[in-house]
Amino acid sequence: MDYVLLLLIQGNYLNEERFARTYSSGKFRMKKWGKRKIKYQLKGKGLTDKCIELGLSEIDPEEYYTALEKLIDLKWEQSKEKIPYKKRSKISTYLYGRGFESNLINEILDEKQKSTTP
Repeated sequence: MDYVLLLLIQGNYLNEERFARTYSSGKFRMKKWGKRKIKYQLKGKGLTDKCIELGLSEIDPEEYYTALEKLIDLKWEQSKEKIPYKKRSKISTYLYGRGFESNLINEILDEKQKSTTP
């Protein structure tokens, strides 16, 4: 068994860095997970902090910000909540649960509220 693992590692078939990069970009692009959630999941799989950071570096910051803006716009339109602070709170809670950072969520929600307030 150890011999097989050694061969897989030498042949670069088992590579934690490659896994972290692929996992991070896939979960972000397909499931729209934020970096916090991806990091938590990778840590749960036993990857090193270095591998996790390399994996998260696969996510383009501009693409990340744009994806978060689109999610906020979508949730803003879908929300039936009439009271603005409750609407904001529900959207924030949802996005925080998806693994996005609270400072980015609040920044984009501030912009959204300014543009929708008459």
